[in-house]
Amino acid sequence: MYIKIDDDIVSLLRYDSNTFPSWNYPQKVFVDDDAVPRLVHSLLAHPEAYAVASNLINSPVTHWLHYHTEAILPYLPEPTAPPAVYAETQWRASKLPSYNGSVSSVFNFSAPAPYANHRWLPLPRTSHNLLKTPIANASYDAWGTAWDSWAMAAQQHYSFFENLENLELDRYWAGNSAGIWNMQFYHYNINFMAIWGRTVIARPFYYDDEKAMSEMVPKELGMPLLVDTHAIVSHYAFGKQPELLSTDVLARYRAYANEKVCSSKNQKTKLVGLSADAGIHDYWAGSPWIIGVGFYSITTSLLVFSSSNRLRSISPSSSGLTYGSNVFQYGLLRW
Repeated sequence: MYIKIDDDIVSLLRYDSNTFPSWNYPQKVFVDDDAVPRLVHSLLAHPEAYAVASNLINSPVTHWLHYHTEAILPYLPEPTAPPAVYAETQWRASKLPSYNGSVSSVFNFSAPAPYANHRWLPLPRTSHNLLKTPIANASYDAWGTAWDSWAMAAQQHYSFFENLENLELDRYWAGNSAGIWNMQFYHYNINFMAIWGRTVIARPFYYDDEKAMSEMVPKELGMPLLVDTHAIVSHYAFGKQPELLSTDVLARYRAYANEKVCSSKNQKTKLVGLSADAGIHDYWAGSPWIIGVGFYSITTSLLVFSSSNRLRSISPSSSGLTYGSNVFQYGLLRW
């Protein structure tokens, strides 16, 4: 059994150097404690499944579920910078002031970010206020607004911080009594999932891995992709959401990691000086990064369960895997 952590765990995003520095940013920023055990258990319990994927924060599909389970909360970008610069050490939503700017009846998706490193602030938690925020445009559409809207991504992340602080991650649960949501052969993001090697071998593919693994191959085999909505993983951004870098979302995840995960001798600081032209090998070799409370780091790219379900990790330097857009279908099949 393989736990697939997508090669975009490190994203070599390219931006206009006049707007954003050409840094590399990890895209997975939180992995819940029981996400991996949940995926393993669910795949064992559902032999009819092609694979079992995690419940992603910031996904064009699951954001719609989160909206309807009331996990998404009303937030809007702070219109002007606060008079004092606040330290990048706070992740708790309870420390934020309430939003006190003007509010239109419909969120303006064309509006630019108000200022660099800006915050999003909470409005009173009502359904009416939600209609004034980006999430009001939610749809069960893999290529809808949530795929390229940085504002919708920011609202999802800020809502997640509040739910995390309040120990209310059960707000993200959906599906049947076990929290399983059947994708019914519809497109889903395959960033973090469990799959059997024999399933991949039964139907290899050499193109668009996400379309193949969530739609085409499951349909051909008659084995649906399932989502374990209890296995929560936060996905920072898609390449079409570069403006998310104008928020302080990454700083808040880093603050959470430093408080809850990293030792005093291993505190994480802002990544600087890494060229977007650097290879993934160079990034992994130089910048270990805690991405979640489960102590996963980008120096361990893949977690593999043997038939006896004993966990062993594979490091990039020893695995012989190749890195690139086809790391999964080519690299793993050569293992």
